[in-house]
Amino acid sequence: GALCMRSARKRVCYRVWLFGFFVVETEQRAHSAMSMAMTDSRQGDSRAGNISVDVSLAVSEDVGVKSDFRPTILLHIPKTGSTFDTVLAHQACGSRIPENYSFINFVDPLPVEKPPPVRCVFNGEEVEWDDLAAATCWWNEICGGQFFGRFAAKHAPLWQASPAMERPKNSGMIRAGEPFGLFPHIDDSYLPKVAMMMREPRQRLISEWNHFGKRMSREQGWTYNTYKIVRSALMTQKILGMGVLAHNEDNSPYLYGLDKQEAETLAVRRLQRIGFVGLTEHWAVSVCLLHAMHGGHCSPAGFLHLRQGKNWAPSGYNRTEMGLDDWVSIDISVHSAAVEVFWSNVIKYGVSKQFCRQLCPKAAAYFE
Repeated sequence: GALCMRSARKRVCYRVWLFGFFVVETEQRAHSAMSMAMTDSRQGDSRAGNISVDVSLAVSEDVGVKSDFRPTILLHIPKTGSTFDTVLAHQACGSRIPENYSFINFVDPLPVEKPPPVRCVFNGEEVEWDDLAAATCWWNEICGGQFFGRFAAKHAPLWQASPAMERPKNSGMIRAGEPFGLFPHIDDSYLPKVAMMMREPRQRLISEWNHFGKRMSREQGWTYNTYKIVRSALMTQKILGMGVLAHNEDNSPYLYGLDKQEAETLAVRRLQRIGFVGLTEHWAVSVCLLHAMHGGHCSPAGFLHLRQGKNWAPSGYNRTEMGLDDWVSIDISVHSAAVEVFWSNVIKYGVSKQFCRQLCPKAAAYFE
């Protein structure tokens, strides 16, 4: 069977054998770069697992994080996988932290005693060493270098994508040219240092509703139907540097002066420049791909499922029961673009089960 996606720009079908390997089919409307990648993929045997990959090109787990990815900026979107923080920590720190160490964003203790106080300037302001905002500085001290530009920063968005975007007073949103994380100024030339996970939007929304959406709705006086409209652009908003609770009179997400098409176009453009985009629904492949692209230590701790909710559904939530079959969401189009980026990189970097077993030998069981 084939996994097909249609956006306003093109339709792409991925014929997938998870994840031995796959053949990719595109219509003529696919852009030339994607078409070239797909043409290259057809040069090998199209049967599952038989594309020839030079596994000697795999990055050794002892090789450090590649310089163009440092210092890394983490964009953590709610319910896309808190374990990704653990993945990035082990990638950067290697043997400086215990092999089995895992943590959930900003709530778990550090793997070592808190480093001695040093000056930490975050978002342009000096912060106390025991302040949560200093977490990025802590981790750089632990790892022994400037590995992170922003890390363990809750659900903070990126910087604003356009000077045309509105910025309400006291919104906390950051614009290009201003301090961001440990950077004295930020602009879109830093997008190749951003690492993030994306998730199928309906599945992400249901997971969020189960985890904290019900409580949030009670606090805001919303019904579920209102909630699913207000949060229908959350991933897009995070990528564009927006706040996520503001909404219009019809409860549609407030896009800070952009219309829906502008927001989608800007988000996709940014996504295509971001240094690493993984998919929650293909976790093990994502972790392997991160290391194939950017090096660093691959730890089995990064493959664990942390924060498994009581309503977790291993085969996926029932979107029909949750009234999401006809759900209108910018995030659906933006996620489709993320899927294209992801599978294109899987092809480009030769990711296969054999490749990943050699790249992440201590996690080989995840690639049987």
